[in-house]
Amino acid sequence: MNPYIPIIVSIVAALGTVLVAYLTVRAGKRKTAAEATQTLTDIAMGLVTPLKEQIDELTEELHNVEAEVSALKKENKLLHRWAQLLYSQVLEAGHDPISFEMVQKLEQDE
Repeated sequence: MNPYIPIIVSIVAALGTVLVAYLTVRAGKRKTAAEATQTLTDIAMGLVTPLKEQIDELTEELHNVEAEVSALKKENKLLHRWAQLLYSQVLEAGHDPISFEMVQKLEQDE
């Protein structure tokens, strides 16, 4: 028997062991990376979900405020027109209506 055969067999076995160990470590790294990615994803979703809910609530509140502002603008326009008509009626009746500046001053005093 050739004296080198046991050495070659030992080298091949060692290489096989090293290869298996390398592949095991590599697979473990992939598993660890996948677990780390999943953990980061879970953390991110845990942070994003409440913020998205808050954004949805604020968006709804914004729509409500916009609708209220629109309604108040319409009411203001109607009240302004009504004030113009009353002002004209006071003038036609021969009286001096209160000035807008006087109304502003009265509002500041209250």
